[in-house]
Amino acid sequence: MPARSAQQEAALAAMAGAADRANRPVSLLLVPLALLLASILYLAWAGLEVRSESRTLRVRRAQGAQVVALSDQIRALRRAAVDVNTLYPPQPFFVSQLEETAKNPALGFARPPIIEQKREFTESQDPFIKRSEIGATIQMENLATILRWIDAALNEPNLKGRIFLSQIRLQPISNGWGGNVRFSVYESGRR
Repeated sequence: MPARSAQQEAALAAMAGAADRANRPVSLLLVPLALLLASILYLAWAGLEVRSESRTLRVRRAQGAQVVALSDQIRALRRAAVDVNTLYPPQPFFVSQLEETAKNPALGFARPPIIEQKREFTESQDPFIKRSEIGATIQMENLATILRWIDAALNEPNLKGRIFLSQIRLQPISNGWGGNVRFSVYESGRR
């Protein structure tokens, strides 16, 4: 084989290097590396999103549990609610009970109070409860007798705890005391 010159050796070495580089292209390595790096970044971002959404899901589940618990409490309170008819039963004999109390001989009225036969109704803030009022006019009576009658009416067994004195206007007159007294009671139902 003939001897190669240094120039030929250098040319062969350059061609061998070019062929070697052609067999190992850098562009074919850079594109997959760039894609790999992009996919790793995307997976990291997706992982953060999943973590954030799972946190949001836990919060929503906790809120849902609170809503269910509050709903159960509301249902329990409604079941345990006091019946208005039991708390404020109608008082159909309010007038007659006051009249009977006034006619009690133990009180010693010379002239029993004149009790209005018509009740005045006042609506309360609750549409199922009304306030009923009865007035009584007293003329020429002893003050002690009037006060005993008021006390007897307030402590009448069928009205006790339900009736209250809403107004009292008494003034001295020539033979005793006179004036107006108003009793009220709360009742269930509408007029």
